[in-house]
Amino acid sequence: MASLFAGYHVIEKKLLKELNIKVKHISIVEFLRKINSGLQGSFLVSGLEEAAKLWDNPDEFAKYLRRKLRTITEEMIKEGCIVIFTVEDIVGEEKAYLTESKLNLAKIFGADRLERISKGHFYSTPNIP
Repeated sequence: MASLFAGYHVIEKKLLKELNIKVKHISIVEFLRKINSGLQGSFLVSGLEEAAKLWDNPDEFAKYLRRKLRTITEEMIKEGCIVIFTVEDIVGEEKAYLTESKLNLAKIFGADRLERISKGHFYSTPNIP
């Protein structure tokens, strides 16, 4: 896991084998609960796209998740946490979004914070604007 920086990673599931990571796997629901109760450690979070599809509007989900992530900025930096959101498919390079839900990743992490690491792997610092 030395190749991953502290912060948020959005990675296509098919690329996980290449990373050889060993972190706790949790659902998006469990992750949101941990935000409320205190985040410690690093996590591989599944269900981001599924949760976005449950909302009537992907932009509203993005706003909600962005607000939640802002609340743990200090903890993320202090603890050096790595959060990996696994998804099926990411489309676009400059304006990355998830194929099925049309969730625009920049609306969660900020356009100036989202960095393409490689095809199917995007990164954001823990400091969400």
